[in-house]
Amino acid sequence: MYVKVKQRREMGMRRRSRDLDADVGVFGRLIVMIVEHQPVMELRKWGTPNVMQPNMLFPLYKPEIISFDDRGMIVRGFQRHSMSSSEPAPTCLQEWIVNFEREVPAVNVGSGHMS
Repeated sequence: MYVKVKQRREMGMRRRSRDLDADVGVFGRLIVMIVEHQPVMELRKWGTPNVMQPNMLFPLYKPEIISFDDRGMIVRGFQRHSMSSSEPAPTCLQEWIVNFEREVPAVNVGSGHMS
């Protein structure tokens, strides 16, 4: 699903409304999966679905939908501020404001074809 995400919190602290309004957000493919018996939500770079794309934001662990409508949703979970499992990093409460985008960019699927 192609979405735009704004992070409502910074290191666990809620951002000011004017800072959130000025944030253009991050666009990408929203993915939800189970990792070690826990739900994880990731925002990945838009691209060919069967090719692993890089994360655009740190993953959201134990995500819970706290608001949902036809335009988007707000998801609350925990975000670890490092991709490395071996290095110490803070884990903070985070909320993603997710907007469903109607216009989906084309994906280059090889040999010049677009889908």
